[in-house]
This record gives sequence, structure tokens and C-alpha cells, in this order.
Amino acid sequence: MAAVAVLGVVALGCTTPSSAPATGSPRASAAETRSSPVAGVPFDPAADLDTTFSSQVFRPAFRVDLPADWIAIERDAAAFQIYFGNEDYEITIDHTYQQAETAEAAMTRLLSAPSLTPQGDPQPITVGGQAGLTVVVDASAPVRWSDSGYHINLADLRVRLVTVPVEGGDTVSIFIVATTNADEFAAVDQIALRILATLEWVPAT
Repeated sequence: MAAVAVLGVVALGCTTPSSAPATGSPRASAAETRSSPVAGVPFDPAADLDTTFSSQVFRPAFRVDLPADWIAIERDAAAFQIYFGNEDYEITIDHTYQQAETAEAAMTRLLSAPSLTPQGDPQPITVGGQAGLTVVVDASAPVRWSDSGYHINLADLRVRLVTVPVEGGDTVSIFIVATTNADEFAAVDQIALRILATLEWVPAT
């Protein structure tokens, strides 16, 4: 909801429930799960991105590569998530807010939450060929944005925010987080940025 919006997420992200069934990749079996070379983290941040997921429900449509033991799931047309484990490490793409705005305006909107402390100024990032902005924030308290389907339900977490313009003149917001603790953020951030680097928006037909 994460890393990207999440429906019924344990502990961190959530979206307004949808009556549509969630669709996604099958869960990896225990035999398929890779061991991690990073102490305390159950996945390898440098794992091969050997599985391609193509959206069927989320709009705008996209395809993205991810490790075979990570789960990709579409909650509805505005909520997509990639996660590992019991949604402890997650990427959420949220498209709840569908008003015309720039990546800069979207980032300002997200950073207006008083419990967020940015680690520096937003920096340029490219996702799916679109130039956006990103910044890492520390959340000292839960956050519920009134205009986003994604919520931070725990305090003392570190989250990467990404805002990217998409077709139609609005933006999507992307959230990267380890719901376990801030110390494990670096590992999920590393693999999440690698995953996002493979994302391609699919033009509407």
C-alpha cells in the first residue's frame, strides 16, 4: 500500500476497501524463498528480478520485474502492492488522488503531514520514463492523508516517498517501507529502487 496503497494490510498501509477481488502473482513456496546475505533481513536486496508482472486492474497499466519470492497484487484500480513476507517489506503504488497536479505539488501534499521529517530535500527520480521526485522521511506518528488511499499506521518508521506524473495530467504516489523497524529500511529501499527501475507504463489502447 506497502510500496505503493494496501488493502487490509497488517500494521502499515491500507486503502479504502474494494468489492473487486484482488489479483496478483502466486505466493512463492518455502523452497523458492532465497536466503539473505544481509543480517536480520529475510530477503536478498540484490536478488535477481526474474519475474515480470503485468497489471490487469490498476490504472494506468504497467509492467514491472520483481524477484520470484515477492508478491505482486492489485487491490483495485488505484491500489497496487509488491511485498515480501507478511507484508513486512513493501512497495505501494497509490492512484487515489486523480486531480491534475505536478510531481512537485504531489510531494508538497504528502509532506504536509506534521509527523513527517524529511531527510533532506526531494531529489529527482525517473520511474517508467517519467521524471518525478523522491525523499526519505521519518514518521514520528501514524499518518492518514485525507486525499490518499495509503496510510502509515505505525510510529517511528522510515518511508521513501515518490511522486510521478502519469498520463492524464495527474500523479501516482509510491511508498517504500519496512514495517518491522527503521533499521531494515535500507535493505528494502535498495531492492525497491531496483524494482522500480524496471517499471514501464503501458499506453492506453
